[in-house]
Amino acid sequence: MNHFKKAIADAEKREAYSTARRIDGERRIASALVRAILDAGYDVGVNDGEETTVVSTNNAKKAVDALFTTDEDYILVMSRTAPCAQLGWFRLIYGNEGWDVISDYSDTTLCRNIDASLESVVKSVEKAVR
Repeated sequence: MNHFKKAIADAEKREAYSTARRIDGERRIASALVRAILDAGYDVGVNDGEETTVVSTNNAKKAVDALFTTDEDYILVMSRTAPCAQLGWFRLIYGNEGWDVISDYSDTTLCRNIDASLESVVKSVEKAVR
């Protein structure tokens, strides 16, 4: 189940259109982040702030479907060649402006490059939610 889509539909049902736009922006950025990690040749793990719900996958849908079950998620950058080797992380915090959903990440060249690759998506979301 995609928790983003359910939350967007619930917000629209309540006529909370700005909330729906924010959540859709968070979805777009989180999905782009997952794709960027996978496209760079790494797997993705998901920790919802309470437990690791996806240990390691190269399936974007599986990773995105595990997101947005709590107020924050950690998207983990996992090695494809060394089982269970975490190479970095991105912390997502939901409910602010939408475009700022990535609140922090590992200070590594890998994570900085992935974050930089998302610049156009983040700017697009920022424009859409303002």
